[in-house]
Amino acid sequence: MRRAVRPEATWRLICLPHAGASSGTFSHWSTFLTDAELIAVQLPGRGDRLREPLPDDFGAVVNEVHEALSPYSDLPLVVFGHCGGAVLALEVVRRLTAGDGAPPTALVVSGQAVPTAIPAEEQLHRLSDDELAGQLRRLGGLPLMLDNPQLLRLVLPVVRADMRLTETIVGVAQPVCTPILAVRGTADVRVSAEELANWRTMTTGAFSVREFPGGHFYFEDDAESLVQEIAEARPVA
Repeated sequence: MRRAVRPEATWRLICLPHAGASSGTFSHWSTFLTDAELIAVQLPGRGDRLREPLPDDFGAVVNEVHEALSPYSDLPLVVFGHCGGAVLALEVVRRLTAGDGAPPTALVVSGQAVPTAIPAEEQLHRLSDDELAGQLRRLGGLPLMLDNPQLLRLVLPVVRADMRLTETIVGVAQPVCTPILAVRGTADVRVSAEELANWRTMTTGAFSVREFPGGHFYFEDDAESLVQEIAEARPVA
């Protein structure tokens, strides 16, 4: 979803949403960019792709996103992913780096620990609906839907499918050469400062950490500060 067409753009910000979210999460982020276009990824099963089957193959999703982004690789890219979206972003960056277009100049991972194999008993997508809703409430996500049983029944399958996508990856992720900026909210109960710092093992390039006030969804209160941090931290040739 190309949120703003800017012929004068010198780079593009690619955004991958967290579990259960759509490209609409980033609908207003482009207003905080002056020299860049924002491309928000829309996964199947939500938004204008509501009638499509929910994604069930991580590799296939990476391939689809990579193919969809290929036309936009004529400009330097910065790839952002929050929570499960950060896991997907890492692999998308790997594919883009191996492609023919301009390689990503930065990877921004938010609210997520380094992806590793997760034991079945710790995988959130295996929880009951009530337990999964409890986890979402603990993280501060989907507040309006959590209090509406009808909406909750609609969104939980999407959340569950997205979590399954990133929780059942086989093997351990390998480092990329792209510089990484790792970000979290200071009160995030899902990823600690120490876990966030471990992202330095995922790049052979530059690495930095930034924390913002708030919990797991810190950017919902101040997206502008995050977008400006991304723009300022972006390596410029």
